[in-house]
Amino acid sequence: MSLGRFPVRSIGTAATAINTAVPASKTWTVIGMSICNKLSQTIAVDMYVTDAGANNTYILKAFNIPPGETLFPWGQVGKGVLIAGDVIYLVASVAAAVDVWMPYYQEAA
Repeated sequence: MSLGRFPVRSIGTAATAINTAVPASKTWTVIGMSICNKLSQTIAVDMYVTDAGANNTYILKAFNIPPGETLFPWGQVGKGVLIAGDVIYLVASVAAAVDVWMPYYQEAA
C-alpha cells in the first residue's frame, strides 16, 4: 500500500479530471477529499466518476458551496473507493472557482 495525492487548482466551467485513471489491477481509497470555493460568491459544483465503460455516476449535482468554504464530499474523514479505469471529474459554475485536494491509498486489487 502506498499514499498519493492529487492537487488540482482553479477548476472552472470545463469538466476537469481530478485524478489519472486508476491503473489495471489496482484500487484506490480516496481519503478526506476537499473542495474549496476560492471566490467571494456562492458557486455550484458537479462531481462525478467516469468508469472504464465511460459511464458517469454523480456524487454531487449542482451542490452550492458558500464563499470561502470547503466541502468534504464524503464527510471530513469519509472515504470513497475507485477501481481500475475510474476518474473523478469536477465542474464549477464559475471560472477558476475551486481548488481540490485528493489524498488516496493505492492498493493491489
